[in-house]
Amino acid sequence: IRELELTLLFSLFFMLFLNWIIQNKYIHQPLLLLNRATKKLAKGDFEIKLPLVSDDEIGQLTSSFDTMRFDLKASYQSIEKKNQQLLELDRKKDEFIAKISHELNTPLNGILGLSNALMDRQYGQLDNNLQVPIETINNSANRLHSLVKQLTLFKQQEPQSNRIDNVAISAFIK
Repeated sequence: IRELELTLLFSLFFMLFLNWIIQNKYIHQPLLLLNRATKKLAKGDFEIKLPLVSDDEIGQLTSSFDTMRFDLKASYQSIEKKNQQLLELDRKKDEFIAKISHELNTPLNGILGLSNALMDRQYGQLDNNLQVPIETINNSANRLHSLVKQLTLFKQQEPQSNRIDNVAISAFIK
């Protein structure tokens, strides 16, 4: 009986040891690798790849992880591309505002200068029937000049929080 008990006890320890080896190789190690890969992916490392060890649930989880990694990488690249496009559009907007302001101010300053000179009678006495149209021209030019000035000030005073900056998206993937 003692010998049978020892054999059973040895068999039990052997089975437990064998179970530990199998669990370690097919469950514990793949899950540790998956956990490490997940942490690297969370830090923006999209190149991490896991070996597909089996077709069981762990293998399916590994395959799903790889699909998620591929999709995240594609999304990240798309966001980076859109970010670059937005930066270019922002630059073009600033350039457009600067050019349009300059192109509008040049003739407006001429119109304002001439209409002010006419109203100040620097070119002689005005006919009464020209006084109102010249004042209308002057008032309209002043309003337009004010709008151009506001547009320029808007561009200059744009809050930094509204500016589009090149930001590493990986900093937000945590």
